[in-house]
Amino acid sequence: MKTTLTFAFAIATLGLMTGTASAASDLHIDDLAAQLQRETAEFGDEIEHHFRFTPSYRHLANDARKMQRLARHIHTVAHHTSARRHIILDLAQLDKIYHHVEGLVDEMDRIAKYRARHGYRGDAYSLGRAETRHLRRTLRRINSTLHHLQEDLHMVPAPVYYEYRPRRFRSRTIAPQRPVFNIRF
Repeated sequence: MKTTLTFAFAIATLGLMTGTASAASDLHIDDLAAQLQRETAEFGDEIEHHFRFTPSYRHLANDARKMQRLARHIHTVAHHTSARRHIILDLAQLDKIYHHVEGLVDEMDRIAKYRARHGYRGDAYSLGRAETRHLRRTLRRINSTLHHLQEDLHMVPAPVYYEYRPRRFRSRTIAPQRPVFNIRF
């Protein structure tokens, strides 16, 4: 009787400890998802306020909105259901958009460096290095939170692959149809 009671107590204790660890990790993932949502909202606001008159504003703003929607969705899923597989797939999609946006910001920074080096000043499309540096800092925070979430979900960040499109070859005859050289003897 005493052994059975001790065994039941041990099973109950182990069950409670397992649930607590899972709940703590789910709470941590929810906190990180909320932080990711705040950071993407800050990134979108930064673009709206400081980059409205740049040539790539529309493209950058659309991608920032996609990032915001996806981060909001990830937070909703993490908060209500904590479906890990769903969150992992959404994080992979957000990571892909993030790296695309990072490339756009790199291009904007390269143009700003060129303009600063060659003395361009004061037109509607001028962009200072300070703005791109601040935007890059915001992107680094998003990247840090994104990769922290991926690590906590035991997800190895996927390498970036470029889409492969097989070439379509026309069938060609090996022998030329007409003589290459018109040699007469």
